[in-house]
Amino acid sequence: MRNLTRAVISVATAGMLIGGAGYGVASADSGHDSVEGDGVFALGKFTFEGRTTSDDPRSATGYFKADPTAPADALLALRGPITCIVVDGNRAGFLYPVQDDSRPALLKSTAVLISLEDGGPGGTDHIGFVGPAPTATFPNCNPGPTPFDVTSGDVTVHDGS
Repeated sequence: MRNLTRAVISVATAGMLIGGAGYGVASADSGHDSVEGDGVFALGKFTFEGRTTSDDPRSATGYFKADPTAPADALLALRGPITCIVVDGNRAGFLYPVQDDSRPALLKSTAVLISLEDGGPGGTDHIGFVGPAPTATFPNCNPGPTPFDVTSGDVTVHDGS
């Protein structure tokens, strides 16, 4: 049973960023921080959009959804609202709590920190994640490591300051 639990958590972690759709965000001209992305990396596909509505990082709105490719798709369906965004130049971090209708059920009441690095036009973008972990594990949403190259698609980070 312990190995099965580890396998499910490993698959869940790998599937955090795989495939999905997001909500629209305001134009980058809004004066607020924003992130958006749609692409492919070593572990699958991802799509997200989010923005802050004030100078408070916790004023973020948006959505992240992950639907992995087979065979993990039978075990995983991860999604959640973006609740925090911190932008520092071309790097950003955002937090999303795993939504209640996500699979597997053991991931409920957890959150994932997604970190991004925008390589600019023609450059290589990078992405990384920490979690899922209990939401209290994340006192902020500062960007962390971004070990994965985005091999197709785009990540855009807009620093509204």
